Amino acid sequence: MLPVKNLLRNKIRSALTMLGVGLGVALFVSVTAFSQNLKSQLQNAITKDFDLIIQSKGASSPLASRLTPAEYRQLKKIEGIDALPTLVIGAIKTPDTPYFLIAGISSLEPLLNSLGLIDGRLFHPKKNEILMGRRAMKRWNLKLNQKISLSDSEQFIIVGTYVTGSRIFDKGAVLSLSAAKRLLKREKNVNLALGHIAPGYQPEKVMAAIQNSIPGVSVLKSKDILSDIRLFQVVDLFAWSLSSIALFIACVFVINTLMMSIYERTKEIGILMAVGWSRWMITRIIFSESIILCLLGGIFGDLIGLLFIFIFSISDITGLDWTSATLSPAIIVHSFALTLLLGLVSAIHPALVASRLSPAQAIRYE
Repeated sequence: MLPVKNLLRNKIRSALTMLGVGLGVALFVSVTAFSQNLKSQLQNAITKDFDLIIQSKGASSPLASRLTPAEYRQLKKIEGIDALPTLVIGAIKTPDTPYFLIAGISSLEPLLNSLGLIDGRLFHPKKNEILMGRRAMKRWNLKLNQKISLSDSEQFIIVGTYVTGSRIFDKGAVLSLSAAKRLLKREKNVNLALGHIAPGYQPEKVMAAIQNSIPGVSVLKSKDILSDIRLFQVVDLFAWSLSSIALFIACVFVINTLMMSIYERTKEIGILMAVGWSRWMITRIIFSESIILCLLGGIFGDLIGLLFIFIFSISDITGLDWTSATLSPAIIVHSFALTLLLGLVSAIHPALVASRLSPAQAIRYE
């Protein structure tokens, strides 16, 4: 195959070009996979058992939301909601870690399906008892009925272990609403109210009633909460911006490689055109070389991206270890689409240069 033979004429240059493409793709794959994985975990852990998520208006994320007692009392009066547990969530500094995520819930029953208790029992709301995520138990080598210090003055007894499927929450703890408020120094406000629509009521009408009655809150369907979190919008924008820059640099590498290859083969191209090759055939060869370079680089980039995600998942760095070592088929498809587009765009200028060569001048080229 002629395009492959042409690329193998200078193996080091072709390999470095594929490496440049691969690094750009790896950056796109790893950052996009991290963002999507994080969203999926939060979606499954928090929202799947509830119809509505109510938070304070303008909050950039559930962590930044603050619902007041007055707003909660007004929510309780809204017709069409048959369950409305409240949630306090935040990070505290413990003797073992500077960032330990805790969640306080006013009623555990609505969250039992998501919580996935695998050992022990539920905590007593009026005692210093706590449920620990399985990953947290494993990380600090904890056992049931063991005491753990979550502040300088308070200790809690671990009475149960849970698994949500979210690496974020499985490295944290769940406790009573009052205890979480004390630890987070948030005695009055809560982060979220989780609403369940009563049978026979339409979610849109209940949402409209909430917005009209309580202007200080924002209400969303549970499936839409992640699209409203600005952090994920920033992460997505960062992923696309950084990946675009990396792929633009990779495009420059590919163009440079193709142009150098054309200059080295100018006389050969002239001979091919002299013996009957059309300008379209020359153009097709250049496009083929570019696409082969980029697709091979894309495969390499997917593998490197998966390696990055794996390293993130096994690291002990808070935040990076929230993701799991998986790539969705959609990300792989998108990465190949990007590399194909990169190959086509990169080949345009070199192909034009090669196809416009004059056979006579090309043959005389030294």
